[in-house]
This record gives sequence, C-alpha cells and structure tokens, in this order.
Amino acid sequence: MWDKLVESENGSIGIERSESFYVGDAAGRTKNNNRPKSDHSCVDRLFAMNLGLKFYTPEQFFFPNSSQIEEDFLLPKFNPLQLTENSSDFNEFEPENVKIPNSSQELILLVGPPACGKSTFSQKYKDNYVIINQDELKTWQNCFDKCKKVLENGSSVIIDNTNRGLDIRITIRDSNCGGGAKYCDLAKSLNIPCRCFIFDCSLAHSLHNNEYRKIVDENGGDEAHKNINEVVIKTFFAGYKEPKLEEGFDEIVKIRFKPDFQNEQHRRIYGMYLIGSVNM
Repeated sequence: MWDKLVESENGSIGIERSESFYVGDAAGRTKNNNRPKSDHSCVDRLFAMNLGLKFYTPEQFFFPNSSQIEEDFLLPKFNPLQLTENSSDFNEFEPENVKIPNSSQELILLVGPPACGKSTFSQKYKDNYVIINQDELKTWQNCFDKCKKVLENGSSVIIDNTNRGLDIRITIRDSNCGGGAKYCDLAKSLNIPCRCFIFDCSLAHSLHNNEYRKIVDENGGDEAHKNINEVVIKTFFAGYKEPKLEEGFDEIVKIRFKPDFQNEQHRRIYGMYLIGSVNM
C-alpha cells in the first residue's frame, strides 16, 4: 500500500519519510486504570514500524498533555527482523554434525507445520533423494505406496508432509489399507535407516512465513500452497505430537529456520511485521 502511494498515487510529489507520521488506535496498548480494555491489535503501530515512520496514538496526537500520552503496549512475540539480521550466524541443524545427503540409502520423514521451509529444504537434496509429497499425490496411502516402491528400487526417500501426529506418522488410517503399516517398520523391513527431521518453527513464525510467501509470489504460481491459511496452520499445532525415538526412528534431527532471499527486496519484506496479533 505504501509503495503504491509513493510510486503512483501521490501526484509525483516526493515523500519525506523522516517528517511523516502515522496515527492509529490499534497500538497494542494493554489494559490500565485509564483504559478498561486492551487494544484489539497492534497493526497500526506495526505498520508505522515497518515503514520507519513516527507513530502516535490518537491521544498522543490530539491531546499531547493527556495522562494517556505514554502507555504500555505489547508487540508480537516473533520478531522477523532478528532472523534477517542473524541468518548467517547459526547452524540450521541440531546436532550440528548431521550428515545429509547420506552416502547410503535411507528414509527421512519431515515433521513441521505449513510454511516452515520443508519443501525448500527438500529441494536442496532432490538429486540424492526422491521427494514424496501429499500435495502432489493427494492421499496418505499414495505417499506410502510410492515410498515403498522407491525404497525397494534402491533409492533414498524424503517424505515432505507435515506428519503432525502419531496417527499420521505411524499408522495408515486409510480405509483401503490392509492396516497398521508404519514408515519406520517399512524402512526396517528393508534394512534401511529411518530418520526424522523436525522443523523448529512456532505458530507465529509459520503464520509470518505464510504471509510472506503470499506477498513475494507475485505471479500466483505457487499452486501447492495457495489454499494454506491461518486455520490450516493452527490445526497443525492443535494436533501436533513431537516425534520420539520410541516411534522407531534411528535419529531425530531438529532444523532451525534459516531464510534464504532471492534479492534485497525480499529480505526487506521478510523483516517486516506481517502478523498483527500479540497473542501468538
């Protein structure tokens, strides 16, 4: 919206950002003696912060001598700017000495919410692993059947699905299945190790990534992710069960989200607050 204003909707008049300001009442202010309710959100304050503008609440702007001129406020827990500034300062793997790609055949099961970087991660290793994804194959059963076939043919596999709970990770619930087959059991029946890679990404971070993806996907070409919304992401977290070695994994690896930007414009957008809620 701001870029549109600057580029074409201000009559070719230059904008002095340092002299500009934004006034809004969605400021993330908390309840106090003068304010019986907290603000419904902090999107106005975040809008100003994203643009580097001075921000005022209506009370601060219109009644500068009011007792409400300075009030406590909350910002979202997830600060995307920290990731853009420190993205090169950490190893994305835990433990740090993780070996991938593996020289021997294996099965890797990815676990993580939508918009946490699973598919981007998988594509880095597409020359070494067959990537199996339910967005393409449509059903859990199809994913399992293809995994079995690929492993039997001697190739390694990455299962690029959310795999949020035990019922999804371990037991096939499809009514057409003969019952009870497990990814880990499948790997062990073929004497192939099975590792689990967990993507360490909070609800707020996932929602941010999803909004960022919508913004930078200018041509609308990301068909696999076009229907992912807040409800889909929250549903993952509502049913999430953290994987354990007891499920049959040979190793569990945690992956920290490490952004990789195509250009400086994408980095700038990612560093903005894109989600206005302070409750996540």
